[in-house]
Amino acid sequence: MFSKCTVSWCDLPRYELTFGLNEILIETYPALNIALCALSKILTNDYLLTNFRAHFVPFYEYTGILPNNVPETIINQIRGAFTQSTIPSVILQQDELIITPVSCAAYGNYLGRKKESDINLIYLNKELVECSKASDHPNDVIKYGALILFTIIHELGHWSFHHFACNMDHDLAAPKGVLMEEAGEAIEFLLFGFRIQHYGPELPKFRIDEVVTKFNKSYRIIPSDYLKKLFQESTYTNVKDQLSLKISIKELRETIVLNEELMKFNLKRVFDPTDEPTLHVPTTGALIQSGKRIFDPRDKDY
Repeated sequence: MFSKCTVSWCDLPRYELTFGLNEILIETYPALNIALCALSKILTNDYLLTNFRAHFVPFYEYTGILPNNVPETIINQIRGAFTQSTIPSVILQQDELIITPVSCAAYGNYLGRKKESDINLIYLNKELVECSKASDHPNDVIKYGALILFTIIHELGHWSFHHFACNMDHDLAAPKGVLMEEAGEAIEFLLFGFRIQHYGPELPKFRIDEVVTKFNKSYRIIPSDYLKKLFQESTYTNVKDQLSLKISIKELRETIVLNEELMKFNLKRVFDPTDEPTLHVPTTGALIQSGKRIFDPRDKDY
């Protein structure tokens, strides 16, 4: 039986999945600790795992529609991919060594599509993890915990699609032609309903003032109450379908808009965590009508 999370207000069971990270290191960073506790719950929940189904259906079988009735063989494959012995290892990488196509705050990276030596490695920005200890206030730990949680999930999206769905040639980038979104962002939307970003000073660029997302052409502040739920055991006890962790469109509409003037004050900005070069639509495989987004099954307010 696993003991509880070592952060006092987080009542999740202690992490089962370490992603190859040293446990002394995990215990050193509370935000990393709670992120792994939440990941251990998400990646062992059959309902939540179904959000990965488009990342596992073989590319040549893809019809252009988000698969709803996935064979049990695929479900078992998903279950088998996210165990302590099969998940990729997470490496804390120096910020300047994180490879990005544009200047941004890259939270992490998956290079396995291009480097055989990295096929089972996920890079997590070391500076992000180190900045997470700048404050021990619960709200700050929650924000960093959410950013680390989303980042590892995001990179797992790339890893799983590359391994199980497409196995595309390394000169091709992410599977935009399949998911109508790059694979990492797709799984963020499928599980949580938004793509995570942060607002804060230019330097240090991983000092988080707010966790935000782009919605209806403006940046919205994700409520701390929503983020905190990701680290509470009752949240996972009450999971009833694959949408259970999503923030609803109604909730997003009601979130606080990040005032544009705030973004200009004292050299602060919203950081775009883009981690992909130009995306290429494959020339073979499923034909998908342009302009359609098929990665998010939610088409009404919940």
